[in-house]
Amino acid sequence: MEKISDIELLKLSKNTNQEYFREFYRRNERKIRGTLSRVAGTTHLDDLTQEVFIKIWKGFAKLREEAYLSTWIYRLTMNVAFDSLRSDGEKDKKNIPLEDEDSVKSDTDIQSDYHGKDMVEKALKTLSPEHKAVVVLHDLDELLIREIGEILKISEGTVKSRLFHARKNLREYFRKEGIEL
Repeated sequence: MEKISDIELLKLSKNTNQEYFREFYRRNERKIRGTLSRVAGTTHLDDLTQEVFIKIWKGFAKLREEAYLSTWIYRLTMNVAFDSLRSDGEKDKKNIPLEDEDSVKSDTDIQSDYHGKDMVEKALKTLSPEHKAVVVLHDLDELLIREIGEILKISEGTVKSRLFHARKNLREYFRKEGIEL
C-alpha cells in the first residue's frame, strides 16, 4: 500500500474497506499527534487525535481541491487544537518531547535533551495560541508561510507578523532564562 497516495487511500476507504483508512491513519498519526501536542499539550491527546481523524473521515467527501489535502488536514488539526485550548485553558498543559522517543542515547544526552526540550515547551506555553500556531507550523513542522496562511485562514502578512512577534517573545523568554540565542 506504500505506493497508494493518501488521497487514494481515503477514496478507497470510503468505497471498499476500512483497511485503507487504517493505512492512512498509520501514515499520518505521528504528524497530527505531534502538531496537537505542541499546540494544545498532551491533555486528552488521544481524544484530540481521534477527533481529527473522525473529522477527516466525515469531511473528506466535501474536500473540493484534492491537491490541498495536507493543508486541509493541518487546518482540521489546528481547529481541534484551538478548540481544546479554548475549552480547557492552557495553564495545566504538559507537552510531550519534540523528538522521537525511540532513539537510543546516553544518560547525559537524555538529560541534556530533556532540559532543552523542557525549555522549548515552557517557552511555547508563554505564547498566545495564535503565535504558538505559527511557530509550530513554521519552525517545527517546516511549512511555508503560504501554507500556514491557508491553514489558519489568514494573510501571509499576518503569518509573518505573528511569526516575528512570537520569535521576539521567545527570544525575550530565553534571555530572561539566561540563554542567549
